[in-house]
Amino acid sequence: MRVLLRGLCGVVMLASSAAADVKAYHGAFCIPSVGEFDEPIYSGDGILNFDSTDLSITCPLIRDQMNNANTLVDVQIEVHNDAGAITCTLESQDEDSAGTVLDFDTVGTSSIGDRQLSGFVVVASAGSEGSYSLGCSLGPDDILYHYRLEENDKG
Repeated sequence: MRVLLRGLCGVVMLASSAAADVKAYHGAFCIPSVGEFDEPIYSGDGILNFDSTDLSITCPLIRDQMNNANTLVDVQIEVHNDAGAITCTLESQDEDSAGTVLDFDTVGTSSIGDRQLSGFVVVASAGSEGSYSLGCSLGPDDILYHYRLEENDKG
């Protein structure tokens, strides 16, 4: 009986680890969006908006589960909100050459302090070139520490 239980636990552990594909990114990967003239501060903490106005940033996400639609499990963003509000928009782009937006969802917080943004719901392209884009708006003295993307291989 113990051997059967041990074997069963091993199968469950293998199944759960094989189904999850998690990538974590440091906030310093994010860059100011096109048209932004404010220069953020990049540090060991992440990306900091040290200006007195809002800063729009774009953060890269690597999607490697592309053979199935709807492989996105979750995107989580760790931020520090100094005073106002932080919003982030996750977009999925179609596989066409124009990068047409297929779907998007926006999540935000106006709560002060260290916060986690999550709960994005977007449909992904089932093509081999569809991608994700993450854009955030940081208020003065706000920080984006890091973010993570979780996909599954089931679709």
